[in-house]
This record gives sequence, C-alpha cells and structure tokens, in this order.
Amino acid sequence: MRIVEKLPVVAEELPPCSIRRDCRWWQQEGRAACMRCPQVITDNYNASDLAVKVATPTSD
Repeated sequence: MRIVEKLPVVAEELPPCSIRRDCRWWQQEGRAACMRCPQVITDNYNASDLAVKVATPTSD
C-alpha cells in the first residue's frame, strides 16, 4: 500500500511481467502497483530517503 501511496508512477502502460499472476503486489493493489514496479529493485545501495521510507515496515 505504501508503494502506491508514496512512489510516483513510472510506467505509461502495464509493464510485461512473468510473475504477475503470483505477485503479492498485483493481488493487493492491482494495476497501481504494476505502474510503480519498475523502480523497485532488490539491492539498492544508494537508496533515496523516499525509497527507504516506503520499504520500511510499519507497526500498524
């Protein structure tokens, strides 16, 4: 949910994806998550403050 709320859209159309049918983000947030997915990477050694904030779990 934080990804959709805080990260900007970076894709103009639904990007190709080999894991979409099993993707947790797709199941939770649908197209909105996919439009942000290309900017989400596994290893980012120079992450922006926003990327760190979005990736940090909350205790809600």
